[in-house]
Amino acid sequence: MSKNKDNFTDLLAGMENDAAKLAVLRELLLH
Repeated sequence: MSKNKDNFTDLLAGMENDAAKLAVLRELLLH
């Protein structure tokens, strides 16, 4: 259970990182 929770947390962290990267790329493309 703990291992699955850790994997899920890592997945969410990865999604947040990807969203941040996309936001930065979007800003660079717009400006």
